[in-house]
Parts: sequence; structure tokens; C-alpha cells
Amino acid sequence: MRFGGKRELLSGGLFWSGASSLLARLPPGDSLLVLNYHRIGDPDDDPFDPGVFSATADEFHEQISYLKRRLSVVTLEEAQGSAMERCARRPPDAVC
Repeated sequence: MRFGGKRELLSGGLFWSGASSLLARLPPGDSLLVLNYHRIGDPDDDPFDPGVFSATADEFHEQISYLKRRLSVVTLEEAQGSAMERCARRPPDAVC
């Protein structure tokens, strides 16, 4: 893991301090966490704007694997529908 930006420093600090494990123990709310990656790829290969990459392909794979081991990953299609249907079938630890 590289620590080049503010987000990386914050996530590293949360992980190493143990705060991320405390946050993981909070009871789930009636909400769906939706993750959005701006761009996946190698910022070194982009001569124009390397700062807009959210993760490399390897980092993205590692992050999604981590989420799949700990949470219920749902697709956007699975998350859509009426509010009653979503709440009835969505696991309490869902992330999209």
C-alpha cells in the first residue's frame, strides 16, 4: 500500500490506530454504503492527470477482495427497487 495522498494517510492512520476495527463493530444502520471509484488504473501511465486515479488495478482487486471477505457486496441492480423490497432482501452489512 502506498501512502501518497490525504485519503491514503487517513485510511492508513485509521487502520494502524485500530479505529477502523472499532467502526466495523458499530451496529448497522438502515442505510446502504455505496463506494465510488473515480478512475482505476496506473497513474504513472497517464501524462495528463495522474491525480484522479482512485486505485491501481491491483489495489482495486485487493480492496474488493477485502470487502467481499467482510461484508455483503451487492450490485447496483440488486440495490435498486422499492424501499420495502430493498430493506427486505438487503443484508444489514451490504455495500455497493
